[in-house]
Amino acid sequence: MLKKLNNSQLLIFSFLIGGISVLGFAPFYLYPLPALTLAILVFFFERCKNFTLSFLVGFYFGLGLFISGTSWIFVSLYKFGGMNLFLAGTVVLLFSLYLSLYAGFVGLAFQYFKKINRVFLLLLIFPATWTLGEVGRGYILTGFPWLSFGYSQVPLSPLSGFGPITGVYGLSFLLALLAGALNLIFKGSYHPKLGIYIRKSITIIFCVLASGQILKLIEWSHPIQKTSTTVALIQGNIAQNLKWEPKLAIQTLEHYLKLALTTKADLLLLPETAFPVFHKNLPSNFLERFEKPFKERGADILVGIPEIDPQNKQFNSVFSLGSSPSQTYRKIHLVPFGDYFPFQKIFGWFMKSAKIPMSSFSHGSLNQPVIEVAGQKIGVNICYEDVFGEEIIRQLPQATVLANFTNDAWWGKSLASKQHLQISQMRALETSRVMLRATNTGVTAIIDWRGKVRSVLPEFESRILEGTIIGRQGTTPFVFLGNSPVFIISISIIVVGAQRRSKRHNIIRP
Repeated sequence: MLKKLNNSQLLIFSFLIGGISVLGFAPFYLYPLPALTLAILVFFFERCKNFTLSFLVGFYFGLGLFISGTSWIFVSLYKFGGMNLFLAGTVVLLFSLYLSLYAGFVGLAFQYFKKINRVFLLLLIFPATWTLGEVGRGYILTGFPWLSFGYSQVPLSPLSGFGPITGVYGLSFLLALLAGALNLIFKGSYHPKLGIYIRKSITIIFCVLASGQILKLIEWSHPIQKTSTTVALIQGNIAQNLKWEPKLAIQTLEHYLKLALTTKADLLLLPETAFPVFHKNLPSNFLERFEKPFKERGADILVGIPEIDPQNKQFNSVFSLGSSPSQTYRKIHLVPFGDYFPFQKIFGWFMKSAKIPMSSFSHGSLNQPVIEVAGQKIGVNICYEDVFGEEIIRQLPQATVLANFTNDAWWGKSLASKQHLQISQMRALETSRVMLRATNTGVTAIIDWRGKVRSVLPEFESRILEGTIIGRQGTTPFVFLGNSPVFIISISIIVVGAQRRSKRHNIIRP
């Protein structure tokens, strides 16, 4: 049936296949699906006879992926950001169109390299261009690496064994390689003379999956003796439409104090901006009253509190309270149009339309030390920061535990919080560290060093998640090298492919 599609039908199916790809991610976890949808995308690319169609096939695939997978952005703009229905929908559509360009560029590259050896094209060029497309999306204009295909492989897939070595982009490369191999199998089944494709492709698929499964057995870090720590992650469940109401601030503070006093844990974690008041504007004696009982029993607290420094710069910060010396972490990677508004002369209209509180934050300094509390060295990251694996590893290998403080209430009851949880699972896997997630409405969880969720709270309930963790030491290859190997390998493949294409072009030119 797919072979008989006309151009319009090809674009429609590309859009649908892109949308279906979302089922490979959390909360569905159908991890084999992205390899299959990428294989179909490659099949569609092969049917394209010009650059325009090849670009559009990739573009529509991306459009289906991002409209279905990141439509939760609409919730924050319309329900909580004060935008009208039309404007919020337009912003989400424009954002999806931008993100889809990267998949379109993969289509252009595929068309450009079509004249080279088919095996080289499907098993190396396509994985390299797909990976570079994701890398570009993750870096350009501050980056948005959400729904990078590698995330879909955590924690169940055999490919997750490569996570501590290659990071998320390496898993995306391997998924694209498997997609190319599946296409070669398809070709071999229709053309008896190409039967060797089937045997070689099956061998490649088996070797990749088997290697990943074996790699999952490696313990890249080791537990630190005598560092067992009891933790309590407090999920306040403060409704987003009420969170920043000044008249409710005292009620919110007392709510968190009441919850905190019910636990005997060594370390308490309260979510991003749990205290909805600038640190210096907190009611007199509140911090003293809050931390006194924990100081007395030798416990520590990490809590999200917005901050203003003497120069009136605002920061999205996490403070330590309790028995250990006071320490602060300031968010580094800010969310455009959320934490701050870039290019205000251009986007001033957006700033006026979106009534987003606390949207004038400044960047924290790049190399901030880990926070030492409760016998652990905590690598702190706030909300969106854990989407960037290459930034998380700045605090490694010093950090014995990672902790993410977030407020995903902005996205309502959508896929966002589950997708964000899966991203945190990837960070735990890449670094071989326990990841603690303290959130306002969910998903609050304790993730082990293999990227598996060990305990979790139901969303949109005011609850406390308690558990015992052990700090870990050691350096994974990804912590040591970051994304550089995958990037260099992908670029090298493109360079070799371009040379091969040039030689072939010169040979056939009259």
